[in-house]
Amino acid sequence: FFGPAWMLSPEMTPAESSAGGADGFELLPGTGVLKKVLSVGAGEDRPQTGNVACVRYTATIHGEAAPFDSSEPNQDGVYEFLVGLGHVVKGWDLVIPTMRRGERCAVRCPPEYAYGKAGNPPSVPPQASLDYEVELVDFRERERQVWELTPENQLAAGERHKSEGNTAFRSGDWQAARAAYNAGTPYLRAFLAEPSA
Repeated sequence: FFGPAWMLSPEMTPAESSAGGADGFELLPGTGVLKKVLSVGAGEDRPQTGNVACVRYTATIHGEAAPFDSSEPNQDGVYEFLVGLGHVVKGWDLVIPTMRRGERCAVRCPPEYAYGKAGNPPSVPPQASLDYEVELVDFRERERQVWELTPENQLAAGERHKSEGNTAFRSGDWQAARAAYNAGTPYLRAFLAEPSA
């Protein structure tokens, strides 16, 4: 899917980067993270902290050709995570909120925005700069957990899952129907357990 078709110049200075620098990379303000848009995304919306981001990516150690990681092993080749909550390297938490749906970019994360002094053995050595190619496939609001909802919203969430299950059932997709019904069950149980006012 992706490959190291792009490489940043190891001699690139922050001044070059902030001015649009070598190879069109830009320095994200207040960071050491470099970004180059490879294909522009659609719309104006961008992921916010706490949203679920769905990305495709490859990761290489700067200066090496072979990727050490990618989203390919995941379902549909897409990796999902919560934006801005430290579930990924710091550089991603800074870059993803600058992207639009469908945008593909090259990213350089210096060690302090990647795995730092320790690295991530055995794949990433200590003090390694990492190069990523990232596509923001989609993003959405995180579905709230049962205990975060009011009884009315618990009922609405349960009914939404039930409706999705009914639609899947009518179309003969038994697995999707079961999954939707199972997803809705905790919301309806919580609603039914609430004492009446």
